[in-house]
This record gives sequence, C-alpha cells and structure tokens, in this order.
Amino acid sequence: MEGESLDDIDSTKTAEFKGLDHIYLQPLNTLPSGVEYRRDMAGFDDSWTIGSGKTFTMKFTNNRIDDSDVYDNFEWIKMDNNPNELVENKDFRRYRGSLLIVLEPEFLNTLSLGEHIAHIKFKNSEKVVDTSIFIVKPSYRIPVTGIE
Repeated sequence: MEGESLDDIDSTKTAEFKGLDHIYLQPLNTLPSGVEYRRDMAGFDDSWTIGSGKTFTMKFTNNRIDDSDVYDNFEWIKMDNNPNELVENKDFRRYRGSLLIVLEPEFLNTLSLGEHIAHIKFKNSEKVVDTSIFIVKPSYRIPVTGIE
C-alpha cells in the first residue's frame, strides 16, 4: 500500500479502522484474526444491592467497527468458575445495542455478598470475557428530623 493513493486501493479488498482522529484502510488479509469482546462500563454500575428488586445490566462490545454481530454471537453466561452450570435463560434477558445482558433480581438474590465473576462466551471468539459483579448490603441512612 506504500506509495498508493486512496484512489488506487481496491475497496473490496480493504477494511476500515477508525482511530482517534484518523480512518485507516487495511488490506483484508492483514485484519486481526480474532474478534475480542469487552465489557463497556460507561454509564453502568459494577455493584448490585441485595434485596433491591432491581435488575443488573452489563453491556458488551467488540473490537470491530460494526459490532452489530455481538448480540448474535452471544453463546452463554456462567458465574464464579462453575464450568457445569450455565445461568438459565429465565435468569437473564438480552437485548441488541451491541449486547445488553440484564440479570434478574431473583437470580441476583441467590448470590452471596461480595465479588462474583461473570464469564461471558461468544461463538466467534476463543476467549471468555470475565467481569466482576459486586453484591452489596443496602446502606441505611438515619433520617434527619431536626429533633435532638
């Protein structure tokens, strides 16, 4: 590609990669061989309060520009290194938007206080995404009444 102008590049044999302030064209035969997934923490919490009755949402994306296939490639979720036990379908919902996994409060209430590791597997990746979920106690505040 050295010495070629953008007009000389066959767009059917290239893929676009976006940098912070550039768009790079790279020949398809040099594309990264594996898709890598990660948890996107922007706007999401990593803790859940036991007994709150609320759901817990995790968002997953990948390293490709168009990550619309993230939802379709979701395979399973397991908790705390239990290789024989998948989280059952009734215990979570999933939505498009990369991949949103929403754990149900009934399932979360079965977890003990402290850190738990969720393992998320995608069909087109050899790696499993590990992410922490912290189960915490509710914090109680003493109401201020103005009476001493």
